[in-house]
Amino acid sequence: MVCDLDQEGKRGPNPALWWVNSQGDEVKWSFRELTDFTCRAANVFTQTCGLQQGDRLALILPRVPEWWLVAIGCIRTGIIFMPGTTQLKAKDILYRLKESNAQSIVTTDALAPEVDSVASECPALKTKLLVSDHSREGWLDFRSLIQSASPDHTCIKSKTTDPMVIFFTSGTTGFPKMAKHSHGLALRHAFPSR
Repeated sequence: MVCDLDQEGKRGPNPALWWVNSQGDEVKWSFRELTDFTCRAANVFTQTCGLQQGDRLALILPRVPEWWLVAIGCIRTGIIFMPGTTQLKAKDILYRLKESNAQSIVTTDALAPEVDSVASECPALKTKLLVSDHSREGWLDFRSLIQSASPDHTCIKSKTTDPMVIFFTSGTTGFPKMAKHSHGLALRHAFPSR
């Protein structure tokens, strides 16, 4: 499904993504630009971070354009992403990182201290990517890496049964549980139901 963006990149000037924050700043990306940026994100994950198909990446970002770059970049590479709310605390992040054996995390400078406080307890965690205007020791700058990464990328050939995303349940009756969804999830939502 995601690789269809490559063909969709030939569309007209209407934006594929149009984001506006509370200060009125906006980002408009065409289908071609979205394809370019998500290919770059895919290359950051596989080349810079050394992630492979089936590896897991925790995605804890607010509603920012980079959220979409990470999610689609993961889908392109077969990396399983696990979205989480920015309201998570250190204990919640620790639980999710350990339970999932996440190899990487992408978050903001607001949550980086929470991650750093538990990272030593997460032996699978190899790379930490920061979406911020500031640098932080031990973290890779996602925005800079996107700018310098190659836009040349070929999507993996995923099957509808391959895992794509893991959501954690709310944990109202115990610890949150992982709910894995396959690439078929995207396909099922692309066609109208009868």
